[in-house]
Amino acid sequence: MPPPADMFDCLKSNPVHIYLSGWGIEMHLISSGFARTVLAGAISTYAGLASAHDLTIYPQRQADSVLLTMFLGDPGDYQPIEQSQFIDLKFYKPKATTPVEIGPIKVDGNCARIATSSAALSDDVEGTYLISSHYDNRFAAFDANGRGYGTTKEWVRNSTDSAHFIKFAKSLFAVGRSDRSYSRVLGDRLELVPLADPFGEVIPGRTLPVRVLFDRQPLANHKVEVGDAAAASLGQNYQTDSRGVVRVPVDHDGFYRIAVDMRAKSHYPDLYDWDDYTASLVFRRK
Repeated sequence: MPPPADMFDCLKSNPVHIYLSGWGIEMHLISSGFARTVLAGAISTYAGLASAHDLTIYPQRQADSVLLTMFLGDPGDYQPIEQSQFIDLKFYKPKATTPVEIGPIKVDGNCARIATSSAALSDDVEGTYLISSHYDNRFAAFDANGRGYGTTKEWVRNSTDSAHFIKFAKSLFAVGRSDRSYSRVLGDRLELVPLADPFGEVIPGRTLPVRVLFDRQPLANHKVEVGDAAAASLGQNYQTDSRGVVRVPVDHDGFYRIAVDMRAKSHYPDLYDWDDYTASLVFRRK
């Protein structure tokens, strides 16, 4: 399925940023109807905190460069993305052992964009390129009524749930003939790793095995979302097997979007209960 024509039209949302000096108020007004107000610990909804939203990176090859477009949230429900919350953005050339830091990131509405330089793509380096990013979506604590606050639980009396939200994103694209660089393991706490070439020949009935790792160990019997540029999920339920592998049908041209969520007990229980992770993998065939 091809991506929607306006998928990368980030300015379509027309965000308006209003800062009222001395009051600590920041308002994001989005023409799609999404509005969020932050006022020194004001109440936010669970959805507004984007707790379960994925960070995704969509690569678009150009003549001698690649445009990277990053989204927070699900297709059709993208959330405002904040430049200050990006921890890093890294670019791995085929077979390279160390990444290249790339930036600066430009935020346009509900997405972030960056175009790598022509030098970064180097047409003489054939193979599979990998982009990775980490995004800190801050803290959230919830009271007995389910109201969410953008802070740690020390500020929420009788908190029933609290977490720190971290997003991991990976994206792959090939220049010329792809190579085994697609199987690179970065060591993120939650990570999706293809076990076969995502850009290989399409064979009827073929599936792409993708391993889900948590703390570098296979995550068995765990739910995985499989979607594309238009939807976070295509409707079918997917789950890893006993070896932590999910099999993704490779049956169309265009983008593939794979995502997984995982929670782990916090190392700082006085501040929050959970480390809440999401990881994504995006690639495009033809």
